[in-house]
Amino acid sequence: MEYFKCAHPSKWDFESYKEHLAQGKTRQPNLRLLVTKYKHGLQLMKRRRGCSTDESYQPDAAISYNYGELLKKQKYVLELNELGNITKEKVIYETDCESSLDERLLLSSIMYHSTCPAHLLLHPYTFSDNIYAEIRKWRRSRVSRAQYFPTAFTPSDPPTEEDILQRNLGSFLVYLTETMDRASLLPNHKQSEIDYIVQNVSILMKLIFDSTLTLNIAWEKPSVTNKDTNGKLLTHDFLIHTSHQEIGCGEIKVNEASKKLQEEDRARLGERLKRQLHSRIRQAKSTREFFVFGVFISGPKMELYRSSFSKENGYDFVLLSNITLPTTDTTYTSLEESLEVLFSFKDSIINTTQNTSEYEQPYIYHEYSTLLKPTVSFI
Repeated sequence: MEYFKCAHPSKWDFESYKEHLAQGKTRQPNLRLLVTKYKHGLQLMKRRRGCSTDESYQPDAAISYNYGELLKKQKYVLELNELGNITKEKVIYETDCESSLDERLLLSSIMYHSTCPAHLLLHPYTFSDNIYAEIRKWRRSRVSRAQYFPTAFTPSDPPTEEDILQRNLGSFLVYLTETMDRASLLPNHKQSEIDYIVQNVSILMKLIFDSTLTLNIAWEKPSVTNKDTNGKLLTHDFLIHTSHQEIGCGEIKVNEASKKLQEEDRARLGERLKRQLHSRIRQAKSTREFFVFGVFISGPKMELYRSSFSKENGYDFVLLSNITLPTTDTTYTSLEESLEVLFSFKDSIINTTQNTSEYEQPYIYHEYSTLLKPTVSFI
């Protein structure tokens, strides 16, 4: 009881009382004393309310209980922080939480295109006969349940792009075999997002964006172009980048994600791509660089996006292709078709990077700076 007599009411807590008991002081607390101190605390709170210096505080004012209407609204601000336009005083807007993907993106002046225009369609990449033969060999091993070993070959000196691709494809198919053949922990075990990324997504992305390219993938990395309203860097599932700038990003959801959550991530992808696009425009030396690229993966589906800006059309967020993620037991038969589209997607990204001949050219950001519009940040 000595603890309760000596300690100020604000210091009372269960952990310190346990320590007090551990010191051998096991006498039962005086309940009358506890009740007295509790009432004293209530009186202090009432006094403080009565002394409020906030003139807007009116304790007798009617309280709104229309919580249903409040939950339907979401507050946001419009920002251009990635361009250094940081303002302390921001106008707060409201939007409906049930708005569609198109409506959400229009808050940031982004026009969403769920159908790809004919001139933007990704034409399937054509591999050599050796590449197609290796994939067929691997597929036969799956059907016959035989062990797969990559075909031995002698690379050129120095190695060609074909040699490197054939080497990487053999490694990819070995890793994919191990992923598909691994034993499940439990019969009804649900795959976690991190396991899904490591086992089914990362092995494919390593094949597409190998280390010999100017493009690279960074996993769970904060983006220098995306910050929340407090200035904290936001993390993407993965970034697509060159040695000096971000050029795209990706969002990943496991198969169990709800439709609403998937739509939320698609909208977030469009908004984050727009901020990356602003950063590219700031460093651009030609309008050929006014593009960034996104990947949205949900379960066995992959969606490939392109975000762009022009004086004529403003901001466009286009779904270029919808393909199958070919790294599971039920989807591996679509491997060739998916790889053809993904390699074409990679080439379209590379085509927007600066050429060595452009290094000495002036920046063109000043021609477009007044046309760039802010992006939504929810608070």
